[in-house]
Amino acid sequence: MAEGFPRGAAVGICHFARAWGIADDGMLRRNGLISDADVAPLQEWVCTISYALTMVLDGAVDEAFDEYVRDCRR
Repeated sequence: MAEGFPRGAAVGICHFARAWGIADDGMLRRNGLISDADVAPLQEWVCTISYALTMVLDGAVDEAFDEYVRDCRR
């Protein structure tokens, strides 16, 4: 496991992005502060961050951002 990695911050970013920006009744969507078109990219970012966090916590730091790098090359 990566020492000094801000796990709580990464989990919080993912949690609140889902709750506020991705959920249909989330604060950003409910108040018209995020468009429907912006939800899909936000969801992709949250999935990428969640995957990277999982890999870092499992000790697979080298693999953590492989998915992101692959996506950037498309």
